[in-house]
Amino acid sequence: MVANDWVGLDEVDFIGVRFDGSARREGQSYAPVALREAGLVAAFGDGARLLPDVTTSTPVPERGNVAGFYNERALS
Repeated sequence: MVANDWVGLDEVDFIGVRFDGSARREGQSYAPVALREAGLVAAFGDGARLLPDVTTSTPVPERGNVAGFYNERALS
């Protein structure tokens, strides 16, 4: 059984968003790569389509003025 058999979808688009909330260059922004390497897209079979990653701005390891998040600039 492939994943799309149980979720009721014929097609799924995967878009990786390379954002790191901790503002480190090698943090959670590598999650899209890790998920692809682990076979997430392949698990959805022929109905899966891999689209290019979205890359946010360069990480800023300081708290922002608006909400106080690290790397706040990447959220706007």
